Amino acid sequence: MSGYRVLMLVGIVGLLILGPGAVFAAGGRETADSSGAERREPARVTVGAEARVSSVPDIARLTVGVRSADTSLERATAANNARVAALIAALTDLGIADQDLQTIGYSVYLREPSQNRFPENANEEEHGEYRVSNSVRVTIREIDRVGEAISTATRAGANQVGGIRLEIEDPAPLTAEARRKAMLSARVKAEQLAASEGLRLGRVLNIAEHDRHTGQPVLRTAEMAVDSVPVIPGELSYSVQVSVGYELLPLD
Repeated sequence: MSGYRVLMLVGIVGLLILGPGAVFAAGGRETADSSGAERREPARVTVGAEARVSSVPDIARLTVGVRSADTSLERATAANNARVAALIAALTDLGIADQDLQTIGYSVYLREPSQNRFPENANEEEHGEYRVSNSVRVTIREIDRVGEAISTATRAGANQVGGIRLEIEDPAPLTAEARRKAMLSARVKAEQLAASEGLRLGRVLNIAEHDRHTGQPVLRTAEMAVDSVPVIPGELSYSVQVSVGYELLPLD
């Protein structure tokens, strides 16, 4: 998979050799089956490997909102509705699709006169103040337009911006590549260990996987500045750890 940086960390999970041709705990023991007949378990070696694949995010999510305040609930609500409508219209004109805009929060809060020791005016001191907030989650599918989207939102009336998350929309190919690299690395390591004891690998006896799909940020120094709002895209990495047990066989 081109463009991916791969970091492989490999370690031995277990190989215990007690003597020529004898492998204990990792296989080679004689056991009895359900009928009482003895059978010999295959000698084995178990190795662990990790691979990490990184890529630049291709999607961004952020939250923009409008908070309005007035001593009149009607005026506070009307002002908030108008500014949110203007905000959504501006984002739509920017090319944000309807399905990429989602209301995630709406609240109305009355700040009682006694709660504000420093009222802005006498009206607020006597009647209190209504605060209306409306928050919208925005999904931006062109990563190089994140800064432009933020500037557009603030110019349109948003006075709350936050929760910016840079993501990879479909991490499955990254995870698959990390898995392939980890399995390849595990086999190479197992072959080296087997060869050092004059043995060769047989069939795979067991595989265990531990993956991390929640990309880890790896910051880059480059910045992307659009319309005076700088955004650092960085990179996200996905890793897969595997533990693989192989049968050990004598050389032909």
